[in-house]
Amino acid sequence: MKKRFMVILLAGGLTLGLCGCGSSGDSTAAPMPPTSTVESTSTQPVDEVVSKESDAEGYSVDELVNLWSSGILNKQDIESKVATGEISYEIYEEFLNYMSGDEEFDATQSEETSNFWDYPELNNVTRDMAITDAISFSEGVAWITVAEQPGIATNNRYIMLINTSGEVLYFTKLETKDYEYTNFHNGVSLLSIDENIFLVNTEGEVIWSMQDDGIKYFEEIYGSDSVESLYLSYGTGNSYTSREEFNGYFEIRAKINTFEETGNFITIMNPDATPLFEPSRNVNANLNDGTCSISYENSHLLINIFTGETIEISKHDSAVEIYKMWSKENRKTLMDAFWYDSNLKGFTNDGENITIDCSQYNFVRYPTSFLNGYCVLAIRNPDGAPYLTVIDENGNQIFSPIKYPDAYRNLSWDSYGRGYVSENCFVLTDESNPLYYQAARTGNFGIYITLEGEVIDSGYDSVCPFSDGYSLVYKDNGYYRSYYFLNTAFDDAFPQAGVGNADDLMEQSNQSHQITEKTYITMNNFSIEGKWKSVGSYGFGQAQPGAIVAFDGTNCNFFSPSDTYAFYADGDDYRLECTSFMSTSTAAFTVKIIDSDHIDVYYGDNVTELQRTK
Repeated sequence: MKKRFMVILLAGGLTLGLCGCGSSGDSTAAPMPPTSTVESTSTQPVDEVVSKESDAEGYSVDELVNLWSSGILNKQDIESKVATGEISYEIYEEFLNYMSGDEEFDATQSEETSNFWDYPELNNVTRDMAITDAISFSEGVAWITVAEQPGIATNNRYIMLINTSGEVLYFTKLETKDYEYTNFHNGVSLLSIDENIFLVNTEGEVIWSMQDDGIKYFEEIYGSDSVESLYLSYGTGNSYTSREEFNGYFEIRAKINTFEETGNFITIMNPDATPLFEPSRNVNANLNDGTCSISYENSHLLINIFTGETIEISKHDSAVEIYKMWSKENRKTLMDAFWYDSNLKGFTNDGENITIDCSQYNFVRYPTSFLNGYCVLAIRNPDGAPYLTVIDENGNQIFSPIKYPDAYRNLSWDSYGRGYVSENCFVLTDESNPLYYQAARTGNFGIYITLEGEVIDSGYDSVCPFSDGYSLVYKDNGYYRSYYFLNTAFDDAFPQAGVGNADDLMEQSNQSHQITEKTYITMNNFSIEGKWKSVGSYGFGQAQPGAIVAFDGTNCNFFSPSDTYAFYADGDDYRLECTSFMSTSTAAFTVKIIDSDHIDVYYGDNVTELQRTK
């Protein structure tokens, strides 16, 4: 399944339909997001800068230099005054330019880490806000969305691109709920905001946009006003395609309508925003991780995206052997030059000889890949129980096999053994492609496993593998999530006001809201319809202690104010699935029956007790 963006031109206006990504809301035209805003704008000679008159707040560059040199103000003091408007950003830029090259000052620069909460041009962004959406670091940068809490119903929201120091490379105020961004690969990412789609590089520069460059490209070929609609898709061809599976290439399908011809014309765009081939009419393009195939009337054009090699074959010829050859070479590139051969019962790097013998293992599923010098193995003990271990490139076990932690009790069979080792630990992922392991989210798995075999409970609801030195994690707060980036010490790298670090959350996870021993009964044809009061010590979403929630057969206000829901038997218990308004998110709960008028609603280890009211 591919991700798709579509722009439709109707009656001179432009609307955007998103399938499978982002969320829907009011369509307010978003401005063209700015390119990188961190470059200095000062072009004055140094002597002119130093002699500059004081600004409106009474500070000039030479005064700042003197205050810093005398120790009256340090760099943090100056930045604080910039953030509050006491020092203009222009003066601050000129001060930095002037001080550049001063060894003592440069030393303080290298010791400090920038932080997007303190970015001077975003005075409205404070630590009282929350990171309400984010994506793992890839190629040294990450997209985040910050907003006033609770985060989903506020107008004060920003999308930002940050580097690993927290420096803001790009930002735009978000006026709409309708947005999406992808991971970075081959130096670029796709950012969709309301009625436009942008290709952004790792420097924070917009190098292509759908409204401007996409339409212009086709109109230069087919004429003015020839484009009726543009349809953009990206993905790997896998059924698990997500925002983290963008490989830098994307398909553009234009509906062209002129007096001479009407039809769909397709091309694939390269990461540098140039077409991979000239637009072709009524062809089929299949864009996968490492290959692209274009099917013409009488032939197929095969393109190896990793190497640029192209092969044209007749429509009657099979491409299977070519794909096998390319896949082997591409996967060698991805997988530290090793891949598992089930016939050889071991890892090979030439397809013929065993490099690492694994015949002694009884696998739950065959190993997926070596990454960063290690491979996670899902194996069975003599009685068939699943265990975990990790081997290095010499085939040595890094730790003795351990039992699968309880957190993985709902792991799908296809996910066994898929793990990404980085920063001396690993997590298991649901991602099927090693190319995207580092950005993969892990469902409701909130644990890390060290290379010593120690299981670490993060205290968060879900964690991503470490990438560029950070692990993206989130807490589920009912109808919205709050995101954090943990550093290698498992501390919040960009602290938010009133938010503890991972150690605090680990302690909290062992305190309140945990499963308590109760006696539950089984009831056939149990109905949840009616009004219920939250009577326990813990509430979820709208069902906070003392609140009344209602289920009318179609809608409820349990998860968020206006949900649709499904309620059905699931073994001895019941399953409640609440979908928020406009279907932007779904939460699933297990319902256990105390008696006909009392139930416990479980979300992970958290439990909300409801009592039926008359």
